Amino acid sequence: MSSPSSVKSSIVTQLYPWTLTSSSSLSATPRLAAGFNRPTFMKKNVDALKLIQVGLTFTDAHGNLPDFGTDSVFIWEFYFRDFVAWRDPHRPESVALLRRQGIDFERNRNEGVNSVRFPYLLRTSGLLFNPYVRWITFHSAYDCGHLIKILVGCALPARMEDFLGLLRIFFGPRVFHVKHMMLLFFRLRRKKITKLLLEQH
Repeated sequence: MSSPSSVKSSIVTQLYPWTLTSSSSLSATPRLAAGFNRPTFMKKNVDALKLIQVGLTFTDAHGNLPDFGTDSVFIWEFYFRDFVAWRDPHRPESVALLRRQGIDFERNRNEGVNSVRFPYLLRTSGLLFNPYVRWITFHSAYDCGHLIKILVGCALPARMEDFLGLLRIFFGPRVFHVKHMMLLFFRLRRKKITKLLLEQH
């Protein structure tokens, strides 16, 4: 028998199949080091870091958020208990920035979500293995990378092909990387403007 929470989450994913996700972690490697390509750099960081926060926002195709029949709309933020400042690698300026943004590391440590249990919550939510859910993320490599690391319970695969395979298994074929889409848009726009200028001359 399904629990009330799983039934509610299933209804959300059916009515609001667009899922915006974001994550927060603490940068351990300040820049791309010599000899590392970007996928290797991403894996190195995600493997070394503890996830601090995951945000999920559900919307329909018209931008409406779930209200459950109330006067409010709902988004979800999950704060994890895994990070310990004196033990885990991080950059102090990253901790300071997140503190200024309102993250309470001490409270997270005592009351935060257990990352070992979180995969179960995701798997029973209807979000994963669902070809109808569209995932929207600004930093898809890091956002999805952190989630994949939690879901598989170990370091990310060394090969990009294997990482992308897990991405498709868990999140399906509809993952939109907003940062890349913006770069592509500006490149196309720049090419179009250049073409118009050349035609005028």
